[in-house]
Amino acid sequence: MVKRRIAWEFYIVSAAITIFILFMGIYLGIFLSKGKIEELKSELTSLKLKQEDLMFELSLFALNKNISCNMLTQALEKVIDEAGKLGDRVSLYETTEKIKDENFNELKKDYTLTLIRYWFYVEEIKKNCDKSNLVTVLYFYSNQDCFDCLSQGTILTYMKQKYPQNLMVFALDYDLDLSIISSLKRVYGVQKVPSLVINGEKYEGLVTLEKLSEILCKKYELC
Repeated sequence: MVKRRIAWEFYIVSAAITIFILFMGIYLGIFLSKGKIEELKSELTSLKLKQEDLMFELSLFALNKNISCNMLTQALEKVIDEAGKLGDRVSLYETTEKIKDENFNELKKDYTLTLIRYWFYVEEIKKNCDKSNLVTVLYFYSNQDCFDCLSQGTILTYMKQKYPQNLMVFALDYDLDLSIISSLKRVYGVQKVPSLVINGEKYEGLVTLEKLSEILCKKYELC
């Protein structure tokens, strides 16, 4: 009888310890996730300040042309590179964090809007500075049932590293609930993922490294 009571007490204590460890793990996961979100928010705030600064430079350029196109392009290249790195961290958080902070979706929307503004700035510079050697890519991807999206992202990263000053890639979540995403899909007729819009021309499905190289080299003379 005593042995049976000791056994039950042992099981109860073991269960209590297991539950305690489980809840501590969940709490720690939430705490760490929140810390990562705060870091991403801080980086996004810094990026938006740089975007505002660039906007004023573009306005000044439109007024008196005292700022050279090369200066504008260099400034834009730098901040878009930073935006791309932040995007990588946002994507890493989204794909690896099992317990996501409740504010993540709003942060991702804010980041996406920032990215699209940069795309508008690039198009403005291309138009006003005759930068035909600048190629923009809107990359529509999805984290839901898109087998080729990982491969497409890897290919674009490789090509971006190969042509860092001429190729600007803007990765957009196809499923994100934003009016501008819906408008871009409608304007360019994007109905599946992955899809690329290269200088306004749509390419649906996986664009292989060979095909993308051919497009950039023969059509836009980047090679």
